[in-house]
Amino acid sequence: MEMTVWELLSWMMMAVIKFLFVPSLMVARGAGPLETILTATAGAVVGIQLFFHFGKLFMKYSAEWWSVLRPNARPRPVFTPGRRRMVRLRDRFGLLGLLALSGFISVPITAMIAAKFYNRIPGVTLWLTLGFAAWAVVLTLLSHWVRSGLAPA
Repeated sequence: MEMTVWELLSWMMMAVIKFLFVPSLMVARGAGPLETILTATAGAVVGIQLFFHFGKLFMKYSAEWWSVLRPNARPRPVFTPGRRRMVRLRDRFGLLGLLALSGFISVPITAMIAAKFYNRIPGVTLWLTLGFAAWAVVLTLLSHWVRSGLAPA
């Protein structure tokens, strides 16, 4: 399948938004395995870089922004049940747990979580890229296997 630049950029943007479905849709459209893996991974890389760095800025300035928008607001409690749950999950599974789940959640959410909890780990964006590349390989090969198994002989 020969893709135009516009179609390639569209697939990459779809990979940023919902990574889980892109390899299967590209395989269904007739793309080859290498083309599918590279396109999905490239889209994930763009999304990781954009949302990880934006997430770091957002986390840094969000408290200041809220205090300016609502100067008389009561301070939020530091320990809420949701925050306790997030910390428990972070402590139990760590970055590898986030990488294992990254294929099921979108690139922006994964990158924002990494920016919040793992921004001091050197090379965290590289680890995220490798995680999404592994997911692209698994999802592409699985999609090709299903497509070839369901094709009439």
